[in-house]
Amino acid sequence: MIVSLGGLIWGLSALSYASKLNLQNVTVSGNQAVPTDGVTKIVRDTMSGRNFLIFSAANTLWYPKKEITSTLQFTYSWIDTVSVERVNLTTIAVKIKER
Repeated sequence: MIVSLGGLIWGLSALSYASKLNLQNVTVSGNQAVPTDGVTKIVRDTMSGRNFLIFSAANTLWYPKKEITSTLQFTYSWIDTVSVERVNLTTIAVKIKER
């Protein structure tokens, strides 16, 4: 039982690093004053590194949507609303409404 649980965790960890499931593109829309490069950097920085020491943070299946949203709103106070959605397995879309 312990061996199969370890195998399952190892398999999920390996899957989380698959390039077909990792962030490759960030699209930003609705922004005028908020810089696209800044939004993209926040998304990529938030999704870098590891989760729970073994899973890729760049995996789009379980990305930190709330953290990205709150970081963007904190960084750019003139954002009224922001939505973050997975478009496909490699793309995250950020839609911004400015004040």
